[in-house]
Amino acid sequence: MLPATLLPALLLALVPTFLIEALLRPRPLPFWRRPAACLALHLGVLLLIFMLELAVFRRPYFAALSVLGWFGFVVLVSVAKEQVLREPFIYQDFDYFTDAIRHPRLYLPFLGWVRALLVGA
Repeated sequence: MLPATLLPALLLALVPTFLIEALLRPRPLPFWRRPAACLALHLGVLLLIFMLELAVFRRPYFAALSVLGWFGFVVLVSVAKEQVLREPFIYQDFDYFTDAIRHPRLYLPFLGWVRALLVGA
């Protein structure tokens, strides 16, 4: 059972993720029209990352904001990939994050400086 003191921080991480998802193209279904399995997967992944961050930092609100940062980063990369290549971000694309760190000049022009600064903030 999740302690009651962590619930506000977890809600701070969960609720904005559905708002951030509205930036995706093509747009996903609204969360109230999604199957229960889809919502369970969303909540499970978010909860796993939140708990890992909480175990490392021991600050619930920092963990929540960190989860939102990672989620926003993936959404921004997905939007950039959709604009440039006209294809969605998929699981195999996570491997390219290490390439982007090694060769930032290859990837940053497609992401854009404004989005890169948003991610870095």
